Amino acid sequence: MIWFLRLFVASLMAACAPSAIAEDATPPSAQSPGAKSDENPAALRLLRLFSQFCLQKFPDDAAVASEANEVGAAAMPAGEVKALLQNDPGRGWTLDLPEGHFRIVLESLPYHACGIRSFGEAPLVSKLDLPLMKFHAAQSKHALSKPLLLPNRLNGGVSVVAGYDVINEDGSAISPKESFMIVIDSYVAPSDPKQKVETRLVRQIVP
Repeated sequence: MIWFLRLFVASLMAACAPSAIAEDATPPSAQSPGAKSDENPAALRLLRLFSQFCLQKFPDDAAVASEANEVGAAAMPAGEVKALLQNDPGRGWTLDLPEGHFRIVLESLPYHACGIRSFGEAPLVSKLDLPLMKFHAAQSKHALSKPLLLPNRLNGGVSVVAGYDVINEDGSAISPKESFMIVIDSYVAPSDPKQKVETRLVRQIVP
């Protein structure tokens, strides 16, 4: 399975050069709003939720929580949040939509992050993921770094993280450090013998 995940994420890396997009460009997710798409509807919904919560509301935690309440998301039990974040503080919500079951996870300092998660039979990655991240960075005259691919072993599976730092147009670092991550976890859930693939889109800001 690891070779499949690497190949999938490698296709994303090729599309991400460290160049900015014009500030007056149209957000990629908003192009041709009525046009049909051959992409996985769940992958597109994952991206829209990422934009709605993690790009438009985060890092204002109160705004993220208010938006979750506005769309009718259910608060996750503390035990479920702890299972996701381990020892890091945070909170989360679940949202059931026609395209699937989604989790909105807000991680508190020191690793301040906003992520959207969902399971699928295959990685829920859209060809608009990186263009939208690049567009967001460009609004503050920033760009994205070359991607860093980090494969890792999970208990009963594998994980691949494609990480992109937000940088100045000349390639220098910004402060606070901001990054985007596309995380694909493939493992066999203890409660389900079938293979599961979870995709996470994450925006992280570290002071």
